[in-house]
Amino acid sequence: MSFGLGVTGFTPKRLADIKAELEADFKSRLGAAINIDPQGPLGQIIGTISERESLVWEEMEAVYYSRYPSTAEGVSLDRVVEVTNIFRLMATKSNVTARVSGTNGTSVPAGFTASVSGSPASRFISAASGIIGSVSSGYVDIVFEAETAGSTQAPSGTLTVIETPVSGVTSVTNTLDAVVGRETETDTQLRIRRAITLNRPGTATVNGIRNAILNVDNVLQANIVENDTGLYDSDGRPPHSFEAVVSGGNDADIAAAIFASKAAGIETFGEESETVVDSQGTSHTVKFSRPDNKEIYLRVTITPNVDPNEGTVYPSTGDDSIISAIIEFSDAIYVLGHDVILSQFYTPINTIEGVFGILVEASLNGSSWQTTNISVAADELAVFDTSRITVVHA
Repeated sequence: MSFGLGVTGFTPKRLADIKAELEADFKSRLGAAINIDPQGPLGQIIGTISERESLVWEEMEAVYYSRYPSTAEGVSLDRVVEVTNIFRLMATKSNVTARVSGTNGTSVPAGFTASVSGSPASRFISAASGIIGSVSSGYVDIVFEAETAGSTQAPSGTLTVIETPVSGVTSVTNTLDAVVGRETETDTQLRIRRAITLNRPGTATVNGIRNAILNVDNVLQANIVENDTGLYDSDGRPPHSFEAVVSGGNDADIAAAIFASKAAGIETFGEESETVVDSQGTSHTVKFSRPDNKEIYLRVTITPNVDPNEGTVYPSTGDDSIISAIIEFSDAIYVLGHDVILSQFYTPINTIEGVFGILVEASLNGSSWQTTNISVAADELAVFDTSRITVVHA
């Protein structure tokens, strides 16, 4: 059998192959009658050499496979996808606006730290300073950023523990959930995104432009709405134009990605605009839009099981578990332009044991409730928050 690099790829020598070769070599040199029993001196020497040589072959095999996106791992995968101008998405930090209350005139410094009740490792640090009472008496709203990158959770009303006391500050809390950060993209996620990015006939397509935007640092979502007709559409898009709706990311970086991927002569449309200078020194105005957040209220009416004879009893923490399950589900499935389909919420709710009956109602104002789905336009994003989800027992 041929080992090493050949027309069929790389074939490594395994431990058994190496051991058999060494045994045959020792016998040819020292005589067929030598004792190569594994417990004997020569057998021990052959075993040691075989093991070390097999490790070298395994390392050569790893080096060979590190050249391919389907088999490379970690930094090697980063280097491979970089060839096609694709880079691993790194972790981002969660952020939340928290209300710091206390004595008017108290200065709250940047670096003021608070943590989530019951989760001391979930620490958030004020990104800027503020003065209590400067806008409204008794408090000041300050943006906080998670101490570490990743999906640090802070549901509404839980960021309440003051870690760095400041004289004059009496309390801190968040009225809405934190905007959860992103974990570093895994190897599997990076491979999938690379395949999607490269699986297009050309750059100046809807998919091509969208993928270019998604590769911009800190961009979370993107939608492309095109008007390929010769007339203005119902939303005011000019003929032969497109509107990029983008969540997250830097304005200038987004505009540069759009300009680099769109076709020449095609107009961009949107509420935001940036100037991009081309290779000839000519300035171009690139437009795009930010999504309109559609705040969704949910009222979940359940019939909890209270009789052990009927099965698992509904737990005392069931309401909180239902809300958490809904938020986790919505974070995963609700993207730009995705309608709110009420029947979809039965799946996460049913993961909580002890629930017999379920009725899900939705609202856009918290007072007028409906059991029908809520339409979400392509430039809108359905936004869910624990403060807007209520669990009612029938």
